[in-house]
Amino acid sequence: MTKTETTNTFSQEIKDHPLFMSIDEEIDAKEKEFTSETPQDSVVNELHYLSETVQQQFAGFTFMANSVNFHLENKMKLTKKRRMQTIYLHNSAIIDDKLLVFSGYTNITDDTYELFYLDLSTSFDNDNPTWALIPEGSLPIYTYRSTTVLSLDNSTIYLYGGFMRDKNTLDYNYSNLVYTYDYLTSTWSTPKIGDDSVPPPRQDMRGVIDDSGIIYIFGGFNATNLTSFSGRLFNDMNALNTVSNTWTTLIISGNIPNLCDQYAANILPDGIIVYFGGVEQVSVGANFTLANMNKIKLFDTNTYEWSRMDATGDEIDPRMYFSSVLTQDGYIIIFGGCTYSATGTSFSSVFPKLATLDTNKDIFEWSIPSDSEVNSPPSIYGHTANLYNDFMIITFGYDADTQLYSSSSQVYLYNIKSNKWVTTFSPTENKPTLTTTIATAPVYAPKPKKDFKLLAIGLGLSTSFSSVFPKLATLDTNKDIFEWSIPSDSEVNSPPSIYGHTANLYNDFMIITFGYDADTQLYSSSSQVYLYNIKSNKWVTTFSPTENKPTLTTTIATAPVYAPKPKKDFKLLAIGLGLSAVFLISCIFISIFVVRRIRQTNDNDVKQTSDNDAKPTSDNDVKQTSDNDDLRNTIREGCSMPQRIETALDAKKGPRKY
Repeated sequence: MTKTETTNTFSQEIKDHPLFMSIDEEIDAKEKEFTSETPQDSVVNELHYLSETVQQQFAGFTFMANSVNFHLENKMKLTKKRRMQTIYLHNSAIIDDKLLVFSGYTNITDDTYELFYLDLSTSFDNDNPTWALIPEGSLPIYTYRSTTVLSLDNSTIYLYGGFMRDKNTLDYNYSNLVYTYDYLTSTWSTPKIGDDSVPPPRQDMRGVIDDSGIIYIFGGFNATNLTSFSGRLFNDMNALNTVSNTWTTLIISGNIPNLCDQYAANILPDGIIVYFGGVEQVSVGANFTLANMNKIKLFDTNTYEWSRMDATGDEIDPRMYFSSVLTQDGYIIIFGGCTYSATGTSFSSVFPKLATLDTNKDIFEWSIPSDSEVNSPPSIYGHTANLYNDFMIITFGYDADTQLYSSSSQVYLYNIKSNKWVTTFSPTENKPTLTTTIATAPVYAPKPKKDFKLLAIGLGLSTSFSSVFPKLATLDTNKDIFEWSIPSDSEVNSPPSIYGHTANLYNDFMIITFGYDADTQLYSSSSQVYLYNIKSNKWVTTFSPTENKPTLTTTIATAPVYAPKPKKDFKLLAIGLGLSAVFLISCIFISIFVVRRIRQTNDNDVKQTSDNDAKPTSDNDVKQTSDNDDLRNTIREGCSMPQRIETALDAKKGPRKY
């Protein structure tokens, strides 16, 4: 073999190496500078690891490879910094303390399909993060302006829509609108959707998932002209059931929102999806305009009904391509965004960059944190925002003022507890009870599901349980208005901050058993129980079965059962009222009957008197008149004396005939 043949063989080996196979730029194997060194000296050593020379030359990113498949070290430098500098309109996720970034747009001919991550288990400065590549996690397509949602078991990422292009031909390809990423195997696949009702291609929509595994995707945009990128907006609600893998276009009537895209979507724990912002079309043929940020659209996933709300508070500029995160205490934090331009050539910054929407109030309220402009990032859009512990982490995007891409060496950190922008990330700083991760296309899991792996997607959720204060408190139910109080000595010799335990009351002792320590993240020792004396309101170390034995003991566990109050028996009351009504009605009918008989008798008397005016008055006439007077007097006394009425009538009729 000649020297030239040997050199070409080495160059081809270099070109075919897994590291360079992932680089889509054309490599000239005949270039002298490229082929002047053998693979053993320049690219790989005798163990087929990257040589020290190459690692020194390649700076900026960490290349994470599967050592079984690629025979590479776990960490090596990679020349992919340029791609990370130019990404926006992408997706992000948090998986096992790793902030993943994938998909997105760089320029008209240069999309990205690589999957990078930022390690959140270690501290870092915001201007010097270390990104790592997962080569086997590369996307099967190019896509940007898409949405991603995490499955309930935290194992699968659903990628839907966007501008989708074939990786080989670069042609737009919408043959498959849904792709799934299996985190455990780090593989992408095309799921088999069992229904033919897959909606048409969509861009600029947001997906959220409810606690039954249904992904809701509202509206969005469909570019029908892929040259001018013109198209139409939608306002339909499509649902993807991740359990049965079926699509459904929901049939909804009443309060349907305007056609809309590029909005924020956040699902609350009660199943209400909160939509606001973005671009809308108020009527057919009307121009696209920015939506008023005070006009909140609410979709109830329990009843499939729309409603609307006018938010109050500070004035917030309308915007699109902004991010939102939902905090554990019910605040939606938005950041960035830009104005709308019909030509797509003049997007400008908005004010304020950061604002919060309080969803705890009956009428949602906007506010601008006082220090939100101090050390804040530039006015960017098309970025992602992920919530991890008490940090909202902003990555990438496009600067609306300078018209430049955000640097890949720069992330922005906002502490949601202090409401300040900071420069250092610490994974254990102010660890909250629950963290929610949301990106530009946010999805919120309202309740912790199954066995969480601290996996959340740029639209997902991760869990982190921490201690609470106070550990012990009492609620006085004897008062008309129940009242909370904290016993003064309740922290003295108290147990650690545990949860998932049980509490049982025996005599004067509340006995705490087992549980999980929220601070140490360890199980409580089986040899340890905790005793609280409810009379002295103190934690004690010795149990005595006869100490202050009460007359009655009550046992309460984590899930207490309460006996309802006895209900009154209303049957006797109803019977009594019914009999009274019958008696009253009877009296009324008897009175009417008697009065009519008296009137009839009087009329007969008058007629008889008229016929006998000329006759002298007899004793019988006098007796008859007297009897009539007695009858009238009896009737005046009322119907409560029916026997007297009967007697009077007998007197009127004369002797009874048998």
